[in-house]
Amino acid sequence: MTLPANYKVDLEAFNGPMDLLLYLVRQSEVDICDIPIAEIAGQFLAYVEMLEALDIEYASAFLVMAATLMDIKAKMLVPKQPDGEDEDEEDLIDPREELVRELLEYKKVRDAALYLEGRFDERRRMFESGAEAPEPGEKPLEEIEVWDLFTAFSKLLKQIGAGTSQIVSRELPIEAYIEVILQRLESAGRLAFVDLFDASADRTSIVGTFVALLELVRQGRIRALQESEFGDIVIELRREAA
Repeated sequence: MTLPANYKVDLEAFNGPMDLLLYLVRQSEVDICDIPIAEIAGQFLAYVEMLEALDIEYASAFLVMAATLMDIKAKMLVPKQPDGEDEDEEDLIDPREELVRELLEYKKVRDAALYLEGRFDERRRMFESGAEAPEPGEKPLEEIEVWDLFTAFSKLLKQIGAGTSQIVSRELPIEAYIEVILQRLESAGRLAFVDLFDASADRTSIVGTFVALLELVRQGRIRALQESEFGDIVIELRREAA
């Protein structure tokens, strides 16, 4: 079952394929200069398939990166010339070299942007002289990346499986799903990621809720948090945005 044509979300805030590639390299806990192309390409293609299933705009940019990874993988599978035989200069170049160089440059800019964002958030939390400091609360949660949401959503779909109870599909605009999410967060303050989805709903409603969640992340109206790696993901409103 596919979503209606009006389910679209602008991926600009997600920084595109390079952001996903950097995320996958970090998740694999490998040196960025020694990318395991076969493993990363497989994971990247899995994300592309999910993007296509969600009918998200700009998926073509992800297909370009997927094609690049597959091209590098193919070049690395080509047998090397036996010792003593002449090799072209092009054959001696690691096919990953250009991609690694671009990824390192991207990481440098991205880290600088995250540093500045962190300083801004840190300054916003400071109190002027004479102001009362807030009471110490629970352990602060770490804000996670949007790709962690894709991973959690993929696991959710596998858990629901093909045996999900089906109901008559109602093609709602994304704004309707956004309104429901915001109302629930206003009431509860914070919700577990899985609690936003009704396992008995049809697949269109589940996917519609997830796309609405991505749109709210893009707009900066909500944030996804995690206490520890592989821990439960919680969603909360950005009060400053509200």
